[in-house]
Amino acid sequence: MVTAKIRDSSLCERLGAWVLAAGLVVGCGGDDDASTGLTTANPVNPTSNSGGASANPTTLDPSDSSDDTTAGVTDASASDSASDSASDSATSTSTDPSTSTTAETTGTSSTTSTSTSSTSSTSSSSTSEPRGFCGDGGIDEGEDCDDGNSSNSDACTNACQFAECGDGYVRAGFEECDDENGSNTDGCLNTCKLAKCGDGFVRVGVEECDDGNQVNNDACTNTCKKPAACGELLTTWNGWSYYKVTVNGSMTDVNVRAACEACALKAPCQATAGCMYNDNLCLQTNNETVCGDPMVGLANKLCGLVPSSCPQLYETYQYMGNAWELGSACGAKAGAWCVDGFFEVDQEALCVKPK
Repeated sequence: MVTAKIRDSSLCERLGAWVLAAGLVVGCGGDDDASTGLTTANPVNPTSNSGGASANPTTLDPSDSSDDTTAGVTDASASDSASDSASDSATSTSTDPSTSTTAETTGTSSTTSTSTSSTSSTSSSSTSEPRGFCGDGGIDEGEDCDDGNSSNSDACTNACQFAECGDGYVRAGFEECDDENGSNTDGCLNTCKLAKCGDGFVRVGVEECDDGNQVNNDACTNTCKKPAACGELLTTWNGWSYYKVTVNGSMTDVNVRAACEACALKAPCQATAGCMYNDNLCLQTNNETVCGDPMVGLANKLCGLVPSSCPQLYETYQYMGNAWELGSACGAKAGAWCVDGFFEVDQEALCVKPK
């Protein structure tokens, strides 16, 4: 141990920490305090002597001012060295390259990650903007319209399609009904109008007929009912019922056919298909087979004679398809056959009832 006396108390206090760090024992005192000294460990390992004996400590004379100074400087240097070492250690700890690199790398990674995340978020935001939806008030792809409401009774349905007849929704002020089908035989026509008598369509289960007119004495009355069979029944032939119906006016084809239809009957064709006196307005029965000989088959059935000799057919006229003289129907009278009906009035039309 090295013992030294430091007389300068200020210096002693300053060196106290340093010498303690260097393993010294320091004492501070005045000139009269001979018992206080500075002791330091022998730099030589005390056990290094070959004899194994302990090394004698070196004692500095407290009165030797040069030694005090030397010791003070020496101790200060040692303390400075220890302090520098501690400082270096601290600096080394705080600036460890691996730690610094890790921190810097981590920081860079964090920044890059944040930047990338931000870019990704921006890109995602710009490329996946939420698409519009029906009802948002803006017309998007696949929409005809978008009025921003949920009404199905205006010009734009809540499916964002233009309202139209047949879409199943009744447009207020424009449609009377809309049953979403193309049928004209139910309560709502395919024009989105309510069915009614006189619209020209027979409503199933409600109307017997509907000829679309307001003529009450034709084949369909103004109440859409078929008139009761009128006229006089002559006979039934091969399933066809033949009638005589009174005509008002001259005995033309037009009047004869109208009289038949007013009783829900039809004017029979003069002969089988191909006859020049047939048209698309007569009803083919295929009973009469001789073209140009009206009612000859019927007269034979009724009387076994020709029409001019069959009283049941007197003053009765056959429809001629608007192909005979002046549009006349052909009539039978006693002793006369195929009378020109143009000059005859208020007689009977030959009619047949549809099967």
